[in-house]
Amino acid sequence: MKAVSGFTLIELMIVVAIVAILGAVALPAYKTYIDKSKFSEVVIAVGGVKSSMEVCLQANGYNVSDCDSADKIGIKLVTAIRGDNVSSIKITPLAGEISGTGKDKNSSTFILTPITVSGISQGNWKISGTCIINGVC
Repeated sequence: MKAVSGFTLIELMIVVAIVAILGAVALPAYKTYIDKSKFSEVVIAVGGVKSSMEVCLQANGYNVSDCDSADKIGIKLVTAIRGDNVSSIKITPLAGEISGTGKDKNSSTFILTPITVSGISQGNWKISGTCIINGVC
């Protein structure tokens, strides 16, 4: 009698089940990875504005009110918006807070706020925004 070679139906079903389980775990992780990579454009755009603001702060004795707008720091916010995933960038007057908004499904925000004492920057920045809760930054 000749021996039959090959896989049984149960063995093939087990392989299909394992592949399905791996796919169910991998796809959400991949989706999060893609969302984070797209939102990194917002973080980079806000970082560019932050660099310009830090130069202004150094030149003006770290007085935030002297550097709380795009005109005062010498940039145009329209040109700071680079990439397809950045919706807007704003600077809040008086506080010097820089906020960027992404084009993700939640319109996540990334906010950098200069830490100040009596309006004088301490050289550190507080990071906040909805991107932390949404898991994209």
